[in-house]
Amino acid sequence: MLGGERVCDETTIVAAELGDPGAVAFERALAEERRLNVRRLGLLRFVAVSAFFALFLLLGGALRIAYWQAPIPVFAGYWVVVGLSAWIARRVERPTTYAALTVPLVDMPALFLVFSSFFTRETTPVGPAAFAAAFYVFLVIPVALISFDDRIILFTAVVGGAFETLLLRQTGAPGGTIVSSVLLMGTTAAFCSYASRRRPSAARIATRPSPSRCRSCRAPSSITPPSIRRWAHAVSRARRVTCAATSASVRHGATGRWPARRRARACRTRG
Repeated sequence: MLGGERVCDETTIVAAELGDPGAVAFERALAEERRLNVRRLGLLRFVAVSAFFALFLLLGGALRIAYWQAPIPVFAGYWVVVGLSAWIARRVERPTTYAALTVPLVDMPALFLVFSSFFTRETTPVGPAAFAAAFYVFLVIPVALISFDDRIILFTAVVGGAFETLLLRQTGAPGGTIVSSVLLMGTTAAFCSYASRRRPSAARIATRPSPSRCRSCRAPSSITPPSIRRWAHAVSRARRVTCAATSASVRHGATGRWPARRRARACRTRG
């Protein structure tokens, strides 16, 4: 409306004094995003491991190729553990940041055992060892999507670099190759850490106030990516709900306790 209608009232001040409801909503949206990532990545992980396991069974079991027979027992146990993890992930409502630790504590040791089993029949074992580096680098990505924690990302990169170093040392690879693999893991961890920080930051930026709205009435931009827009809507909705919940106390005299200057700063006028 014209004539200087206020977009919000003094309830904004009460909500601000009680704490930022957007921060609580943001943490809830982050937990929901983590829950979805754990479930979806757990399913993708199970499908990928099942595909490789089927390849091993075909070549080593059905076709009786000796080169592919050695890793089958190890891969069978790994496949069972991954299946159980995917089943548990579907039933856990609020997974924590530490759910990402299954990658450095389960996947990376299992891959080390699988690739080590090739060395007994491989004339040039440096090939499988170098191929393992791609898997270790790849496994840092889902850790970043689940944890959003630099410490866990760094820990995963350190574990992957250690296992890759052990594999290369078993093959007698030169020192330059080993150092290159370690640098590759460190670079991957740095990029994943940056990406994991930018996504929550983008959600916060998407809820910045526009000039015609008060600080608590924030709305995400229409050009914001869908996943970040979902977080931003949760933050904005929580602020509005908190303002509405405190309006009764303001109408019963709470407004008088707040100086007029603070009320003027909290609420903007339109028109």
